[in-house]
Amino acid sequence: MEIGVYTFGEVTFDPETGRQLNAQERLRDLIEEIELADQVGLDVFAVGEHHRPDYAVSAPAVGLAAAAERTKRIRLSGGSSRRRWVTRCEPSRGGSGDPVADGDAGHEPDRQGD
Repeated sequence: MEIGVYTFGEVTFDPETGRQLNAQERLRDLIEEIELADQVGLDVFAVGEHHRPDYAVSAPAVGLAAAAERTKRIRLSGGSSRRRWVTRCEPSRGGSGDPVADGDAGHEPDRQGD
């Protein structure tokens, strides 16, 4: 069994000020959340793709690549409700997207979502 987290990177509000975060702030927070998930021992962190102004992630591979530089063992993946919960490719590209690197840069990403 694996335990993990998934998100579409929705733009949220600062809990102290009530001000809505911009996309840059939300992506920064998302990378910090992924780092924390790695530190506490979660197995996987998946980020879905969305193309609306209230979501900060339109290209999950970009944010996950940044997180891969800062994590050690967690598996990073694209996530979608249209396919299995966690998949290794971008579902919006019909399952033919690029694989996403694991947190351990020495591992070859697997293509189990194909």
